[in-house]
Amino acid sequence: PSIILTSGAAAAPVLNLARVITITTDEWKGVSSAGVSWSYDGEGVEVSDDAPTLAQPTVPVYTARGFIPFSAELGADYVGFAAEMRALLDQGYINLVADKTINGTGSSQPFGIFVAASNATSQVVVTTDGQFGAVDLLKIWKALPERYKGNAAWIMSPDVENEIRILGNSNEAYYTVNLAAGGIGTLFGRPIYTTDYAPE
Repeated sequence: PSIILTSGAAAAPVLNLARVITITTDEWKGVSSAGVSWSYDGEGVEVSDDAPTLAQPTVPVYTARGFIPFSAELGADYVGFAAEMRALLDQGYINLVADKTINGTGSSQPFGIFVAASNATSQVVVTTDGQFGAVDLLKIWKALPERYKGNAAWIMSPDVENEIRILGNSNEAYYTVNLAAGGIGTLFGRPIYTTDYAPE
């Protein structure tokens, strides 16, 4: 039989945005810096020490596994078994990565970006409790440091995208398109990725 997949993620959007690095240990160790602070100094005046401050962010690595037991008889009787099981394994992997890169707890699995963001100090609070409006999108974009705006992307649930799309029909339609256009595609000139795994 041919197996028809009936559920699961179409893609893992974080993989399209993340930088992939090959390592040989169980933890990636990077080096980060805010840069060097230059200054204007007078002639004949000793230049200040502008050595950068370095930090070492780390990211633990986890192994994802999928396994389907089978017998030699099954492999001989089911001609397309390997191809069908490969499709199931591939889909299962995409489902796992799509979920955990968004909602992973960081305990025996990756930290999801929404979980990590909920623990971060740099959050933007909505203007009105319990409501989401155009002014909040402006606040988010304003709070994003200039260095990151050029490569920024939005990840959200289809529900949040629909709320933004509806805002495009209001008098505040200065950053998106009309609902009749069928989709917003970009926000502040940056691409939007939707996933059902993102919180609503």
